[in-house]
Amino acid sequence: MRWKELMQQQDDFAAEIRKQDAIKFSSNPFIKAFCNRLDPNIIHLYFDDGNSGGSVWMHLICGECGALLLDTGYGIGNLKSVIEQLTDKPVSVFNTHWHGDHTGGNSQFENVYMHEFDIPYWKESLSCEAGRMLPTTLAFSQDAVIPLSDKFVRAVHDGMTFHLGGRIETIVHMPGHSAGNCMVIDSKTGILFSGDAILSTPTLVIDGFPAVDHAELLTVEAFHTALVQHMKQLNKVKWLCPSHGRLMLSNKYVSAMQHCTVEILKAPDKWERYNYIPSLPGMIRCVDDAMIVYTLNSSLGIGGIIMALFSVDFYSKSLFRPVNFKLFVPNDVPPEMKMGNTYYERPTKILVLLHGYNGGNLDWALYSNASEISAKYNLAVILPSGENSFYLDSEVTGHKYATFVGQELIDYVRNTFHLSSRKEDTFVGGLSMGGFGAIHTALQFPDTFEKAFSLSGALIVHNVEKMAPGFKDMVANYDYYKSVFGDPAFVLESDNNPEMQIKKLKEENHRIPGLYMAIGTEDFLYKENQLFRHFLEEEKIDFEYHESTGVHDFVFWNANIDLLYGGFWGRVSNEKV
Repeated sequence: MRWKELMQQQDDFAAEIRKQDAIKFSSNPFIKAFCNRLDPNIIHLYFDDGNSGGSVWMHLICGECGALLLDTGYGIGNLKSVIEQLTDKPVSVFNTHWHGDHTGGNSQFENVYMHEFDIPYWKESLSCEAGRMLPTTLAFSQDAVIPLSDKFVRAVHDGMTFHLGGRIETIVHMPGHSAGNCMVIDSKTGILFSGDAILSTPTLVIDGFPAVDHAELLTVEAFHTALVQHMKQLNKVKWLCPSHGRLMLSNKYVSAMQHCTVEILKAPDKWERYNYIPSLPGMIRCVDDAMIVYTLNSSLGIGGIIMALFSVDFYSKSLFRPVNFKLFVPNDVPPEMKMGNTYYERPTKILVLLHGYNGGNLDWALYSNASEISAKYNLAVILPSGENSFYLDSEVTGHKYATFVGQELIDYVRNTFHLSSRKEDTFVGGLSMGGFGAIHTALQFPDTFEKAFSLSGALIVHNVEKMAPGFKDMVANYDYYKSVFGDPAFVLESDNNPEMQIKKLKEENHRIPGLYMAIGTEDFLYKENQLFRHFLEEEKIDFEYHESTGVHDFVFWNANIDLLYGGFWGRVSNEKV
């Protein structure tokens, strides 16, 4: 296939540049610097992660009175010290887009700019430090990773300029790779710093990050429209410098990408499966020497969106305040994606996914394959925020998180989005604290949920029962646990204990929802999961259990989600009604 040949060129280039002489820095051994062959006041900084796709360029453009740094890489090592060695001019940073391999070093600089459409995504990405984008092929110490910070970022829009003295840098909004993706034109050299909008194959990658806002901009059509809009300006460009791959490319790459989009829009159904990079499977279309890649979780973006990620605000009577939740809905899957998929022969079912302690309602969206699952299995995937409540109804605060998830939220999405009202079509699952919450909520509302699953569940009631005033662990203190679970001395006899919930349901001869547990053998919650497993066995409860090598992370959780959907409730999820 032609596209495989073109991708191999990227690998060959990565191997080639490792052999070239470059400026190196003792303060940051991960970065090499190369002077531009036309203008020594343009310096290209290369972060080599050992793989062609992850290695990234940053570009420093120096004028007479100021400098502009395009992107800050992964945030590994001291980037600011490198810049200070290269210029004594005041430096501003412009992020071509919000992704972590371009914004990881933002916290090292004072003046940072980004397109207004991408700032919300960047802020959401900061919610989970452990989930930041870091190269997996490079050996580095965690001490070298600069912490992320939610600092003030200035918004820019199409056509804005940076005046550096003797040269002007013009912002060109080019959506597709992200909603606010931008390129930069240097007035002095005619170089187009194309970011990830046009890579050196040339290629556009429409990424797999879910779109909360401006989903319509993550499409081939949006990219094509922007190219046409800016073509007069882009025709004056002499060279292209992307953020990945080869530099100083001919401006014919711009017209090649435009031709590619025209042909795709004419025949939008001729995509091939793409798996050149295992971590980024998806669809690819090659037209002559230009390509567009849709990664796994993205929309096809041609005449419709595979799935949408809604952000919904409504007033919760259970929590006494306005709340927000996210919602994946496979609302416009192209016919070719439905062929042979019998899951679309029945109504859209509901899956509620609960996050862990110190997490948020975007964790599942950003770090799991929840969007793929939504599209594949015709599921509305609900992502609420549980804060640090363990999804329990608290007598202390009056906030009823179990009632919110198990009753109010389900009623709201069923009515608002016209989803199935059947218990058999409704499931709940979660990780860590959310695993506890999923089991507890399903047992508290057994007529709402058909099944519940727990991944590395924080099934800690027996630990809580032993706590006394003055107790403190790596998570919280005695007062926190008491506020969440009630008086620890009585927690085992309370409805906050899933074991007690099961005993009551058995006494009442009430149906118990199907339960699934998965835990890694190296997980710090392994003992707690074993204890609950033995309880279920002793009570002769019908459940499924899986353990394997793994720790408390999304590597384990994502692997077990695949097992889960293929088996546990997948056996009934295809039922026609």
